[in-house]
Amino acid sequence: MNKFISIFLLFFAVSCSNSNEPEQPVPQKISFDSPKVGQISYYQKGSGENYLNKTTNEYFLEDKFLSVKIEQIFGDTLFIKEEVKDSTTFTYALIIKNDSLLVFKPNSMFLDSYIFGSHFMSYKIPLNTNNSNEIDFLGWKTSSTYCECFLTGITKNYSFKDSFYDSLNIIVDETAMAVDRFGYNFLFSRKDGIVVSTRLIPQFNKGDIWFLFENK
Repeated sequence: MNKFISIFLLFFAVSCSNSNEPEQPVPQKISFDSPKVGQISYYQKGSGENYLNKTTNEYFLEDKFLSVKIEQIFGDTLFIKEEVKDSTTFTYALIIKNDSLLVFKPNSMFLDSYIFGSHFMSYKIPLNTNNSNEIDFLGWKTSSTYCECFLTGITKNYSFKDSFYDSLNIIVDETAMAVDRFGYNFLFSRKDGIVVSTRLIPQFNKGDIWFLFENK
């Protein structure tokens, strides 16, 4: 009997010990305003069709998730790792300076990223956009007319799942689509980082989308 009592007391003690352990804090998502080592943003993959048809905006969510983490910080440079399960891992660097975001791969002539796409040398995003140019973002498409150009503006009242944003910066980069290369759309803010990233594929009139969802 004493043996069974001892086992019960030991199990009870361990259970109490585990229940009193403090919960691990949820990592913060990446913020361009106050970046810190260990910040992680999580994204879910989506795909959309008929990019040029602005009367429809349906998309499909996939069972694929991306983590983007700040691994190190040296001065103005953030070193980033992107991971998708059973897929290629990408690493690159970000420099946040002079109201712009410069993305590049150290010691390489080519940049590859799930969020920022594939580019020769680097890719640059202005963090201050044209606040007088309001562009709607519905589903996965912008309301702007296809232009094969570079536009900046703001979008209001955007939501994804249980996340809502009063106002976000928006970039419509269709310049390379003039020669059948990828185009890109970005929704972002200094506080929330990249909220939506869309890679536009002109040959198939479709897009690959990454939607930020809140860390839980």
